[in-house]
Amino acid sequence: MRRGLWLYGLVFILTVISGCRRKVHRPSPQRGPARLVVSVVLDQVGSWVLERNLSKLRPDGALRRAIARGTYVQRARYGYSGTYTAPGHAAIYTGENPSGSGVGMNRGILRGRRGGTESIVEDHEHPVFGADRGATAGPSLLQTDTVADVLARETQGRARVVSLSMKDRGAVVPGGRRPTMALWYDEHARGFTTSSYYASALPDWLAGFHRDHPVTGLFTVWRTRWQSSTPIGGPLDDCEGEGDWKGLGRIFPHDLSRTTDPYAALLATPQSSEWLLELAARAADHYQLGRDDVPDLLAISVSGTDYVGHVFGAESLEAEDNLVRVDVALQRLIERLERERRGPIALLVTADHGVARLPESARREGQQAHRLDWDALPERINAALDVELGRALLGADAGASDVLDAAAPDASDGDARAPDAAVPLYSERPWAESFVQPYVFLSPAAKDPAVRDRVVRAAIAVLRATPGVHNAYDTRDADRLRASSDPIERAVGESIPRRATYELGDVFVVPAVNSLVDERMPRGHGTSHGSPWPYDTDVPVIVSGPGVAHETVTDVQSQRRVAATIAALLRVSSPNAERSLVRSP
Repeated sequence: MRRGLWLYGLVFILTVISGCRRKVHRPSPQRGPARLVVSVVLDQVGSWVLERNLSKLRPDGALRRAIARGTYVQRARYGYSGTYTAPGHAAIYTGENPSGSGVGMNRGILRGRRGGTESIVEDHEHPVFGADRGATAGPSLLQTDTVADVLARETQGRARVVSLSMKDRGAVVPGGRRPTMALWYDEHARGFTTSSYYASALPDWLAGFHRDHPVTGLFTVWRTRWQSSTPIGGPLDDCEGEGDWKGLGRIFPHDLSRTTDPYAALLATPQSSEWLLELAARAADHYQLGRDDVPDLLAISVSGTDYVGHVFGAESLEAEDNLVRVDVALQRLIERLERERRGPIALLVTADHGVARLPESARREGQQAHRLDWDALPERINAALDVELGRALLGADAGASDVLDAAAPDASDGDARAPDAAVPLYSERPWAESFVQPYVFLSPAAKDPAVRDRVVRAAIAVLRATPGVHNAYDTRDADRLRASSDPIERAVGESIPRRATYELGDVFVVPAVNSLVDERMPRGHGTSHGSPWPYDTDVPVIVSGPGVAHETVTDVQSQRRVAATIAALLRVSSPNAERSLVRSP
């Protein structure tokens, strides 16, 4: 008996000593369901990006801690090709591909309006406070319910939903049609803002947040934790293909105060994400999230991981250092919410899409990789179609039907023959008007029924012959593509909305493996996403909280199950027919 007491005392002393040497994170009580679900989207952190960095994250950080306690789905695969931010957030919260959600682009042309592209959440009805360029925003683009909509309906409006992001689309889409609040950063407003859809004015508590945490206070120097062991400007810090966006520089340290536009350059630094997560804590306090028995949803879209990846590449020291800092800041938020709510919290972390490697890195390893220029694609199509359809034979005032009549007769395979090369060629009104990912938009003349099909066939032929393009498709074939046995064709079909509030392009472009559309951050540098290849479509899903089994799922799962998983954590019906990714212990 005395020996047993001695051993118990020894164990107690060792426990106290070890607790003094290292902070022990004890889980919050796991009694009952979660009162608050925190859903976090790490923009652009695909499966391969997380796997590459997981061992470099702190064991007591948010991600490894959640993996150690909950379910880690290594690969949830998006079932469409246009892997961009807005479609990804719609898929996460509605459980639908763009074909069903109505959200297939980041930027578009509102139906019935001309004059360039605009944010996909522009509704031309609800002004954004503080924006000096006539910006508007609202969720009218959504064609189906989000998890937030189901939560509001099934709790008779008692649940609170707060949606936050550095991007307008990252806040508007997850919040659904009637959130308690949706806030996002606007560089012209010099801080976080919202639109008149969500409030009659900026809330007073947000003004207080800006006083306590002014954006100008973030214009500091970003120094990497690797500086002591990695030479500044060395090969690991200055890889070929990295960008210098707005004067941030390509190597550490990155001084925001010396950039040409610190309000925009802020987005590509960890300071932006830490600021966003501080806002999340303040919003949770103000709206009393998780303080009663009705479950609440806090949706956070961390955009900084996307901007840093675009500028420097997903394999850069900047991307790695940024993810470490985001992970630490997220853990601080979770601990604060657990401490202040005195009840269980559920956490779900995923990504809206992945990302390609820098093309220069792929080429260095002997792989084919290209950068596709936004402007060059329409120019290439127009140059070919001027010859193909004989537009120059008629002059600028000719109608599309006249152009078709004057063009050379069809070849036996259905393609148009080129006119006499001796005739001077010009294109005063283009066939291809613009390229907006992932679509080529034809001009009104080219859409004339008498000529459209020939224009599209010729444009597709030009694109298929373009280095860096895998294939191109007529968007009018969407129904056929969705039913195809070919997985790429199905992915393209699922990318094209059946209904949308904006115009759909005429030709859908799929980049080749390792190739990408240049995001101009800056031009000719950085990386991007927007393809059906696994590095873009496969994302992790990490879930922890009461009633969540501790396991790792290695088989590829359907990304459409993420919405059902969030719904299960909130104890409401799923917005789609899928089932949750997690099981009970």
